[in-house]
Amino acid sequence: MKKYYENGILMLENFKEECLYQDLARWSIRLKLQQGNVEDNFLKIYSSRPEYRAVFAYRLRMLKKPLMINKYNSINKGEAHVNNLYLTCKDIGPGLYLEHAFSSIILAKSIGSNFHLNQSVTIGAGSGGVPTIGDNVKVHTHSVIIGGINIGNNVTVAAGSIVVNDVPDNCTVASPKATIIRSN
Repeated sequence: MKKYYENGILMLENFKEECLYQDLARWSIRLKLQQGNVEDNFLKIYSSRPEYRAVFAYRLRMLKKPLMINKYNSINKGEAHVNNLYLTCKDIGPGLYLEHAFSSIILAKSIGSNFHLNQSVTIGAGSGGVPTIGDNVKVHTHSVIIGGINIGNNVTVAAGSIVVNDVPDNCTVASPKATIIRSN
């Protein structure tokens, strides 16, 4: 794979570095920034979005370049990443997008490309291990995905859902609405 530099940022040396570029492209589209202006888009997004800083730091850790995070912290005057976001999955595909991802825990065997996560989500261990998540999956606010289950491609997990069983491709899942179980 070809490698080149843009404003001192090494791009496309290998698949994991290509993920940095594809993450930036996805964030640029989601935030409606001008396409093709990689340097400006990086500076705008990195300096204003703690969620993107968390994604960027995650990618640098996976590239085994955690010390580079200090270089980029000067862009945003050392402001924190999302402090209570825990990304512990070692295999997340390109196009990772975190929207208001505070209070979230992501522990999965693997996560495919174009994964979208909202706040207060738990993905983690349960019966049979940890989940495997496919491509183009959206997980909305306050959802829980636990256990050694498989979430297929093109799946949307609605807000407040509790997912403990496999979900096939091309589905939307939602937990039942709240019901009164006792009257005070």
